Amino acid sequence: MSNDLTPDFLNEQAGKGYDNVTSEDYQIPFLKILQTLSSCCDEEDETYIEGAKPGLFMNSLNSRIYGDSINIIPFYFDKTWLEWKPNRGGLVGQHKPKSIKIDTTDFSNWTTESGNVITEHHNFYCVLPDYPEDGVLILSLSSSGIKHAKFWQSMISNVKLNIKGELKQAPFYSSIWNISISKVKGDKGTYFAIGPQEKPNIKRISFISKDQYINYIKDNIDIVKSIEVNYSQVESDKKGTDIKQISDDSIEY
Repeated sequence: MSNDLTPDFLNEQAGKGYDNVTSEDYQIPFLKILQTLSSCCDEEDETYIEGAKPGLFMNSLNSRIYGDSINIIPFYFDKTWLEWKPNRGGLVGQHKPKSIKIDTTDFSNWTTESGNVITEHHNFYCVLPDYPEDGVLILSLSSSGIKHAKFWQSMISNVKLNIKGELKQAPFYSSIWNISISKVKGDKGTYFAIGPQEKPNIKRISFISKDQYINYIKDNIDIVKSIEVNYSQVESDKKGTDIKQISDDSIEY
């Protein structure tokens, strides 16, 4: 949404021109966390993006760099399983959780009967109040990031409304949150994430305003439910990394 002043002559044209536009014609970008081996951070790589550095948030669609800390309003949540060919062979498809048979003997490496790798993703559909013109984004947390997702879910569910002295659970989208990135040491070395698993860098800032609800949340809740998300955007651009590492490092959210 633009902050430009609306020309008066457009007031009577609001909402027109979208007759043949359906949910299939939209693409929701992902909010990615850049890593040390992300090719867009390499100035000698053809995919280099100016300003891209490890430990920063980036928009997967317009490549905007947001820095290492953002304010965010989550308003919708879902989960999905992504199926990958072994050894970074590419994304095969997406499934509803528990809709296909998988081998979970190795907790850290779910596989299908054909040997493909399954990663579970907890998806927060959100808007950035400081960048409303970028519309809806998805912060998709997987592997070790799922603990962050569950921690955040708990925090969100604990937000209460005081209605005439009675405490009631606030709507999922009630608040603005701040999330920041830090370097974390894992089994496979160091990587960037939204804090260590035992203490995520997530804090509540305030309730959203009425204008934010009307302009950024109200209509988007129903819209995102009908959009087919293009999960190929979460394919890693890390060089020399296999799918298991991609999952373990929770990269390219």
